[in-house]
Amino acid sequence: MLSRIAVLLSFMILSFVSSVYAEELKAEVVDCASIENPAAEIIVKEYSFNPNEIKVAAGSVVKWTNKGKLSHMITSGAPGVDPGKIFGTAFFGVNSSVCVRFINPGTYDYFCRAHGNLMRDGKVVVE
Repeated sequence: MLSRIAVLLSFMILSFVSSVYAEELKAEVVDCASIENPAAEIIVKEYSFNPNEIKVAAGSVVKWTNKGKLSHMITSGAPGVDPGKIFGTAFFGVNSSVCVRFINPGTYDYFCRAHGNLMRDGKVVVE
């Protein structure tokens, strides 16, 4: 019985320490004009992101370029689930781009705030 309590206590302490030291997701919208070579580019066309999932290194900049006929807003989270908590861009129109620097490792879900559930969500995995 005592060994079970010790194991449970050890697990609780380890879980607490891991959560304290886990880096929070952090990203920032940056001016694309100041970025020479983004780590990745995502094409936004009507109701899709291509590709809709990418992997980049921490500190990298991702560029979204609008090749469709609609304006879009790239927003962290998902419709109804912490939208914009980590980052959110302004509207960007046809043949224009927005850029986001992903500072900490983690998985960043995103969607178009203007079109919500009409578009498939995207994901940036930062290693």
